[in-house]
Amino acid sequence: MEKTLTLKEIHDKLKAGYDDMLAGRVQDAAAAFADFRRTHRQ
Repeated sequence: MEKTLTLKEIHDKLKAGYDDMLAGRVQDAAAAFADFRRTHRQ
């Protein structure tokens, strides 16, 4: 069964991501996907 997020939960998650971005806790998307593909090969 899927959990439906409340409006507050959505807001909290978006704020956490925004705060991470402002603090510089980010990763280049192309590098992140390349690392994911490398570590999840079958």
